[in-house]
Amino acid sequence: MLEVLALSPEDGWAFVRDGARTVLVRPPYTAESSVEVDGGAVGPAVSAYGFEADDKRVEGWPHLLAYLEERAAEIEPDGIEDSDDDLRKQFIAHASEQDLGEAINYVEEELLPSAEGDAALRLLDEVIDAADANGYSTVASRGRRVFADARRHLLEGREFRRSLSARQGPGGLSAYPLVTSRLEENKARAYDTEYGKWGGLIRGRKAA
Repeated sequence: MLEVLALSPEDGWAFVRDGARTVLVRPPYTAESSVEVDGGAVGPAVSAYGFEADDKRVEGWPHLLAYLEERAAEIEPDGIEDSDDDLRKQFIAHASEQDLGEAINYVEEELLPSAEGDAALRLLDEVIDAADANGYSTVASRGRRVFADARRHLLEGREFRRSLSARQGPGGLSAYPLVTSRLEENKARAYDTEYGKWGGLIRGRKAA
C-alpha cells in the first residue's frame, strides 16, 4: 500500500509513503527520477512551496501513477487561445489605478500561495510598467516590493526542489511509462487559461 502525502499536480511531483520510506516521485516516473527523502520535507513543501497535502492510498505504483495523471487532468488548461496573452497585456495597459492594485492583491493572495511564481513575476512586471506609464507611483512602488519578495520566494522554491533531487536515490520506483505530455503542458502553460478572462477575474474581486 502506498500513501500520497503531498503532491504538485501542475508538474507531477509527489511525496509518497512506501512502508517506512518517504519517496519523491517525478516525471518521467522511472527508477532514476525517484528519490528517497526525509519525511520532514513534506511539511515545508506544503506550507511554503505550493504542494497540496493529500492522503490518497493506492495499491502499487501503477495505481499511483494513474492517480497522478488523474490529478493532472483536473487542472489541464481548457480553451487556450493564442490571443490570451495579448488580452491580458491590453487589460493591464488600460487598467485603472484601483485595478492595478487589485492585480497585485491577486498575486499576493492567489498566485504566490499556489506557487505560481513565474506567472506572478510576469504579471507584476506588466503592472509596474503600466503604473509607471500612468504615474501611479504608489502602485508602482508596491509592485516592486512584491516583485522582489516573489522573486526571492521563487528562487527559494527552486533551491528546495534542487535539494530534494540531490538526496539519496533512486527511491525504488520500477520503470513504468506514463503519458506525461499533459503534465509538461501544464507546467509550461500553468495559469495561462485565466488570462483570456483577466478583466472579469480582477474586477470581480472587488465585488466579492
